[in-house]
Amino acid sequence: NYQDYEYLINVIHAFQYVIYG
Repeated sequence: NYQDYEYLINVIHAFQYVIYG
């Protein structure tokens, strides 16, 4: 599903945001 991919990207983006600060 396309939504699943978008959700995954969103989660990864959030994680990267926290890691980068």
